[in-house]
Amino acid sequence: MGVVSHYKKDMKLLITIIFALIFNLTFGQNFQNDSIVNSFIKGLISKGTDTILIYENGCVGCEDLIVLQKDDSCFYYGKPKIYNIFWRFNGLSYASKLSNYDCYEYDTIRYDMRLIWDFYFKNKKLIKNERILPPTYIDKKDTLIVDIDHYSYFQIMIIDKNEIVDYEINDYYFSKTINGKNRNLNYDRNSKSFRKRLQIQIENEIKNIEDKKSIKKTAYNTRYSAWLSVIFTTGFVR
Repeated sequence: MGVVSHYKKDMKLLITIIFALIFNLTFGQNFQNDSIVNSFIKGLISKGTDTILIYENGCVGCEDLIVLQKDDSCFYYGKPKIYNIFWRFNGLSYASKLSNYDCYEYDTIRYDMRLIWDFYFKNKKLIKNERILPPTYIDKKDTLIVDIDHYSYFQIMIIDKNEIVDYEINDYYFSKTINGKNRNLNYDRNSKSFRKRLQIQIENEIKNIEDKKSIKKTAYNTRYSAWLSVIFTTGFVR
């Protein structure tokens, strides 16, 4: 019995190490400037979390503004990056938010993510290899591909014990028409893609959380490291 127990502990340690190596090689390349997110995810991995989803809704080429919160003295330059984080640990799923410029810290809650996990793992191979095609239309006899330098995007990264699947969805690629008149030949294909269907499901879960105001936010009054420590010492949920 002691040998079996020791073997299980060694296997768990080995899996955690492999998981961490995969994370450092892939996640570090994509979010290397977002130290708060990086530290948070590394903390989850070190605790043996088996599945992590990071979701960001961002913008390329948007105006930068200086934002001042009227209820406190917090201000920041530019639109803050808000990351929705979901993870699975010991059979239970959790949700929280992180931000690199925001003035608040966010609660961690238990949240049922079975629909997301089931859809992802059932269609993982398709999601991993699928391509979202750029807007295309026919002008007389020519087929033209269109791109723009400012757009909204959705970044999705899912980390499990085997690999990391990471992709971006350019919102402009889902335009029905181009320049208000030309039909986007790739609209139907892109809209039915598994990548888009997963993104819509994630957005629905985020909307449900926001509508119910399930994740509370409070103004910063402690250092981030103390916040992370509180989450782990209380079983993730505050």
